[in-house]
Amino acid sequence: MPDLKRLERFVEMLSMIDRGEAVTAKSLAAHFDITERTIYRDIGVLAIDFPIDFDYEKNSYCFSEGYSLKKIDLSSDELRAMLVSKALFTRLGG
Repeated sequence: MPDLKRLERFVEMLSMIDRGEAVTAKSLAAHFDITERTIYRDIGVLAIDFPIDFDYEKNSYCFSEGYSLKKIDLSSDELRAMLVSKALFTRLGG
């Protein structure tokens, strides 16, 4: 079973990035009370499916220009359900 706490963290991280908040590994680690190393791993996982970049001028993670979660019009619950589904199907294999 996928780690629901991790999936909830993913949803919140994506929402923070989408809102344009200043999001760094250090700020996320403090917010979620986890290590920066874990944040880097999480960002790496999220970047597989979401166009996440690091803007050095703003010193923040952001979505690639023009991308927004709002465009896919999913609620947090719907996005969470998609992430859970993906995790489940990935574990089932081909």
